[in-house]
Amino acid sequence: LYVGGLIMETDTLIALTHVKGHEAAGFGGVLKNIGMGLGSPAGKQQMHADLVPVVNHEACIACGRCLKWCPKEAITWSADGKAQIDLKKCIGCAECLASCRSGALSINWGGEPGILQEKLAEYAAGIIARFPGKSAFINFVTDVAPNCDCFPFNGEPIVPDIGILASFDPVALDQASVDLINQTDGRLKSHDKFRELHPEVDWTVQLKYAEELGLGSRKYELVVK
Repeated sequence: LYVGGLIMETDTLIALTHVKGHEAAGFGGVLKNIGMGLGSPAGKQQMHADLVPVVNHEACIACGRCLKWCPKEAITWSADGKAQIDLKKCIGCAECLASCRSGALSINWGGEPGILQEKLAEYAAGIIARFPGKSAFINFVTDVAPNCDCFPFNGEPIVPDIGILASFDPVALDQASVDLINQTDGRLKSHDKFRELHPEVDWTVQLKYAEELGLGSRKYELVVK
């Protein structure tokens, strides 16, 4: 794993995570926060390697927003005045997808959609293994936005604020967070709100795989304080 060097100089891990939707992982909880957040730039690129954005030229209105937000200057104008992506420069960060207001950009998966989630779980498992018996996890299920917090803008929260959850089991914590969101009435009425937001992504992959890796259990007991 390619991770931040500070991890090797730290004795204890306490993860404070804001739970939200995510266009490529379905939702972002503690597993994504640790896996992606503590991955080095090389690690982040490794995890995003299967994400390939594609431009629908008919829908592109040539507004230039995606060019502005691309951190690697991988997007330029084509001969017909539409956006085009240089996949050799693209790192799969999906900033362009968030910036596009005309629906001209989408993910063309280079592999199975669950691969990113599996990589997130592997990174989280490897990092947490560095802190045996010395890690704790806290999820803030507040201002639950539809997309990743890395975007420069986001939509209205999908449910009212629910509260703060804590556990020594990151898998149970993420599962409980999603369950509470799905059980709470909000502007989305579906019983699976993250699947409604991102229908092409099965968000359960990261939890199932993390459980298989021995990172925790999807079964939990919710204790309300």
